[in-house]
Amino acid sequence: RVNQNFDIIANIEQITESANRDPMTRLYNRRYMHEAGEQLYASAKRGNITLSAAILDVDFFKKINDTYGHAAGDAALIHLAKILTSRLRKTDIVARYGGEEIVILFANPAELACVDVCEELRQSIEASPVRFQGQEIPMTVSIGVTDQLGDSFQDMLKQADGHLYRAKENGRNQTMTDAVVGSAG
Repeated sequence: RVNQNFDIIANIEQITESANRDPMTRLYNRRYMHEAGEQLYASAKRGNITLSAAILDVDFFKKINDTYGHAAGDAALIHLAKILTSRLRKTDIVARYGGEEIVILFANPAELACVDVCEELRQSIEASPVRFQGQEIPMTVSIGVTDQLGDSFQDMLKQADGHLYRAKENGRNQTMTDAVVGSAG
């Protein structure tokens, strides 16, 4: 009976994990990010923690798919996920938001540290091409970062998304917050 209970608990944990993760990248999924983000946001609004949000988008992702095929695009997203999870803290929430867009939630980052971390991530991704079927596929990302809580968690994400949009408009392959942080070139 004890072994059956352990098996049941293991099955529940596996089901929960599957429900919270993107099946391809193994990053958290959008639903989990919103649930966890709302809780972190509420805690930040009460002053219990500090919170920063970043939205990262692969530059010209459609070109990767069109040039090398969708399997290469999948390989690029898996490669990106591995870089992110290897370089971020276990306490950071890294979620596939949709397509080639990733949200990172930083709870209790050191002042401005998440901006520096995002810039280091951007540089690491640029320096690490995707290896797919004997080819090296270059990849860059644009990142928008905010620590402004706004009136809701959605407002915070909109603020980060606005910075991402500016990074894309400004030539891509850069990290932006309230001021330009870094770019290639």
